[in-house]
Amino acid sequence: MVLYREYLPFVPEPFINMAGPTELPLLIKQAPREWWTRYTTTLFNASAQATAILSELTDAGVSLLSPVIGYCAFTAASMNLYLAAFPWVDPASSQKIDAAALSQKNLDWLRNFARACPLGRQWVYKPLSPVALPHH
Repeated sequence: MVLYREYLPFVPEPFINMAGPTELPLLIKQAPREWWTRYTTTLFNASAQATAILSELTDAGVSLLSPVIGYCAFTAASMNLYLAAFPWVDPASSQKIDAAALSQKNLDWLRNFARACPLGRQWVYKPLSPVALPHH
């Protein structure tokens, strides 16, 4: 997910199909037709799968509160929020994946992580609080 998100535009152009980065570093060559569609599908499927794995483990009572797993959840949350906010970037994925619901699962997991790990508090309450996290 980390490598794939690097080439998403920070804020994509409204209702225009994904065609690569719009900020530096720009790509020198244009990608073949349908390449970016496969790219975003792979990215958003990976985010959905990461969220599903964390949900299943949480439901099974398995605690994986480590910084690496926290970073995975943070990355999945950012990609799920991106798809929820900008569904036109990948219309097929936005129809198959309930990105808003997945984002909420990620944020719930991250809130729990933040209670157990000081690093998690920095990830959850600093960057995301204005966007999506009410303080409890």
